[in-house]
Amino acid sequence: MRMEWVRNVIKQIIIIALALLFVMNSALCEQGTWDCPECGRTGNTGNYCGNCRHPAPWIENSQDNISKGSIGIGDIVCFGHYEQDNNLINGTEEIEWIVLDISDDGVKALLLSRFGLDVHPYNDTLKEVSWETCSLRDWLNSDFLKSSFTEEEQTAIFITEVDNSSKQGYWNTNGGKNTSDRIFLLSYHEAKKYLEVTWENDKNIHARVTPTAFAIAQGARVRNSYKTSENTAAAWWWLRSPGLNKSIAADVSYDGSLKYCNVDNSYDKTDCAVDRPAIWLNLESDVFQTGSMIDKQ
Repeated sequence: MRMEWVRNVIKQIIIIALALLFVMNSALCEQGTWDCPECGRTGNTGNYCGNCRHPAPWIENSQDNISKGSIGIGDIVCFGHYEQDNNLINGTEEIEWIVLDISDDGVKALLLSRFGLDVHPYNDTLKEVSWETCSLRDWLNSDFLKSSFTEEEQTAIFITEVDNSSKQGYWNTNGGKNTSDRIFLLSYHEAKKYLEVTWENDKNIHARVTPTAFAIAQGARVRNSYKTSENTAAAWWWLRSPGLNKSIAADVSYDGSLKYCNVDNSYDKTDCAVDRPAIWLNLESDVFQTGSMIDKQ
């Protein structure tokens, strides 16, 4: 009983610390509190009202619009909203993304969430599945998509033809049919290309991820012995590629190397993978004429 009490206290300390971290980080994207002229909600702290998503005054009047040619690989940008500080009263926070790639014509940008946003199994039950049929894909392209992005913002996210062939994986396991998704997870091949994820690279701090305070409250576990490039405790996160067979999915471990786990996370219920979505964004979309994305670097 005492050990369980200690673990709960440590978990609460981590949640509070991460909440403070997100408050400090969000200051880079936000410019103070404001009252919404549309619905009257007071004390908004983001670029959009936490109730009706009306843009803040500085967004409405902004002339610094994000567009083609204005961001580069490695930049951190804000786009969409999701609960992150685990304070449900103050509304959702802006989602921060790392720019992994930009198309040769400068129109498309591949974004990966900077933090682990939530906790879900790859699939709700332990059985053979593919990215096409897993429950995590369904959640990302339905509930997460609709709750995180306005209808206008959703139009700025390309529908991507996602390659699920065996060449995208490590174990040459059949990855199932290709899919058309607005939101997806990186494959092993993509994680290796952009983040140098391999089976052997266990000192890969750039592939490690910090979960949000909300994700930890949902069950994400961090290991203080593995730090991210920002010196925060790391969690592990799902990839879309299969593992040794289709009842196992690939993931990036605490140390930044390639690993795998049962799709329902039944291998170790105390360790829960975090959701780290990826999107291809249309930088020529009209949505950015309202300042929906802000370059932070």
